[in-house]
This record gives sequence, C-alpha cells and structure tokens, in this order.
Amino acid sequence: MSRNISTMVAVSGLGTGLVHLAVGAGSPPPFFIVFVLAGIVGMVWAMLTLVRGRVLAPRTFAIVTLLPVAFWAASIALGVGGLLPLGPLAAASALGVISAGVVLFSLRRPAEPERSTTAAGTTSGEEHPWRFIGSLAASAAIVAALVTPALSGTWAGQFAVPHGSHDIPGPAIEDEHGGH
Repeated sequence: MSRNISTMVAVSGLGTGLVHLAVGAGSPPPFFIVFVLAGIVGMVWAMLTLVRGRVLAPRTFAIVTLLPVAFWAASIALGVGGLLPLGPLAAASALGVISAGVVLFSLRRPAEPERSTTAAGTTSGEEHPWRFIGSLAASAAIVAALVTPALSGTWAGQFAVPHGSHDIPGPAIEDEHGGH
C-alpha cells in the first residue's frame, strides 16, 4: 500500500476516532465504554500509521475498525439503537467501512514489481511529494466535511457555542436601510 493511501486511511481513522469519542461522551455506560475505547484505539492507530508511513497490522485494523459498526448494528437490532445519535454514527461508520475496504482491497492486490533505479538515484516508483501533500489535503477536506457535522450531532456538540452567530445578546438593532 502506498504512503499516500496509508495517510488517507490514517486521516480517516482520526476523524472516526474523534466521532466515536464524542458519541461515547454522551452515551449510557455500556455504549460509553465501547465507543470511547474504539475512539482511543482508532486515534492511536491512526497516529502510529502517520508516524510509520504504513498501515500497521492491516487485517487486525480492518476488524477493529468494523467492531463499532457491528456494535451499533447489534444495538439497533436489539431495539436500543435509539439511545445513540444516528447522524454521527452513520458518518463514523461510513468512514470506517471505507477505510477497512481500502486496506483489505490493498491486501488483495498483487505485489508491485521491483522498482528500477534511475540515473538520478531515485526509484522510478517513488511517490512525488506534491502527490502526498495533495492526498493529505484531499483526505483532510473529505474527513472534515463528514466529521464536522457529525460532531455537531453528538451530545457534546449540542452544547457548543452556536457557530456563525456573532450577535450581541440583547434587543435587536433595526437597520435604517433595511430592504434596500
């Protein structure tokens, strides 16, 4: 698996872990334990992946990433899924399933052929730094687009300051040029 893909999966893992932590913070005790633990494990794994530049224990990662999804599905099947926020867990589940799918798909791909060394001393298959920066920026933008609204749907997000409203508390001031 390329470093670019590993980085994208790690950024997704950071977002998923953050949502799981926020969901766990406002959940009843059994859900709290599962989702906070899943959030911590996911974020630590993502940071290790970013540091190492490769996915550590890819099969184990795929299983661990899908455990919160299975737990959420089981809670819905047992009729207690209503205690958990739908939107945030749907976003975290989507990120987790996509990340696990990418990792498992990369394991099934045939091994890359040996890379030849060019006259400049670099291998022909090396990834260009701009591709890495682009994949990092793209993954961060996609994860932020999913995770930000998901966090606002959690219990912790309900108590956040209303963003985008910079009003001064008190009576509204009428604009003398309203409607022009």
